[in-house]
Amino acid sequence: MKLGKDCYYHDSSLVKGETLGVQVENVATRMPAGDGRKSSMNLADEVQSLLTRLTHDDEDFVQAVNVQLRRSPAVILYTQEQIDDIRCLCSKETSTELRSILSFDRTFNLSSLFLTVMVFRQRKVVRRATQEPPIFVGPMMLHGDGKYATYLNFFSTVNGALNGCGISASEFRLLDNVVTGSDDECALVNAAKTAFTNTSQLFCMIHTKDNVRHRLTSIGTSTSVREAILARLFGCSGVAEAASAAEQDDRMAELLQYVRQENVDAVDYLQQRVLTKIAANNAIKWREAWIGQRQWTNNNCESANHLLKIQVVQYTPIVEIFCFIHHHSATSGAYPRISVRGPVLSCPFPPVPSSSLFSSPLPLGAL
Repeated sequence: MKLGKDCYYHDSSLVKGETLGVQVENVATRMPAGDGRKSSMNLADEVQSLLTRLTHDDEDFVQAVNVQLRRSPAVILYTQEQIDDIRCLCSKETSTELRSILSFDRTFNLSSLFLTVMVFRQRKVVRRATQEPPIFVGPMMLHGDGKYATYLNFFSTVNGALNGCGISASEFRLLDNVVTGSDDECALVNAAKTAFTNTSQLFCMIHTKDNVRHRLTSIGTSTSVREAILARLFGCSGVAEAASAAEQDDRMAELLQYVRQENVDAVDYLQQRVLTKIAANNAIKWREAWIGQRQWTNNNCESANHLLKIQVVQYTPIVEIFCFIHHHSATSGAYPRISVRGPVLSCPFPPVPSSSLFSSPLPLGAL
């Protein structure tokens, strides 16, 4: 099927009168012009507005508003199309050519709230400019704290949707062995492991490396020794680049021997907090060849978070943020498929007509 100028999609299920991607609009353009004062709506009014939306027959994006005693409210946002895409692209039944990691991360300072977002790669299409599959945004949660219970409520709700109505008994365990990824925020990771009990969890090696650097600096390790340790962990001949379990064990032993020789008080920290994550990532990479053998990073989520943060002004109320995220769902029937481009956190994301950005990576009719 041909859509627009030289833009092909090989899967007709993606084409329902909508475009892939979303032309991002700055929320500030829809706010009152002038001095940037806070909204006249207080938090209670905003929560009430969202609760009212739950009673609308045509509401398909606000799925839950969780309000508890002395806790910030949490708003869970997703559409059925997003759930269907995750089932299609992230499950164990997905072909290796199309399968994607389901990653998640929390933004910081998105207005007065956090936004935890799930993202995945849409490998059924590629960007013409880069020949890379675009990043699609999945379920999201607006929330005011980073507690385990808050994350667990979010992941449990999403898991229920993924394994809920419309799935036959034979498909109920479809999401077993899904590969998820995030940084090492304890509450976030533990909640995901509780909700998605049979998944494989990847850890972002950029965050892990930064944490090791910070820890070694905080205990007074010299720069030369610190960088040597980081090289033995994450360098081209480091533990994170090991190609087999035997090679990994040899590199771990060499690393710990060096740390002890230099009298660095970090052996327990490295064994308990760092090497376990690296070993877990390596085991998943060796087992799931479709992931690739490079060190995994959570750049997809970081890019999506960056795009969202630069579009939301400081005092944007909850309802305005919701309208921004859901803008294209209300106008074109498409859910918020936000695509990001370029190196993470290093380039702006200007509004672009997305219909001309994508082409099919496979021949028509290949699937």
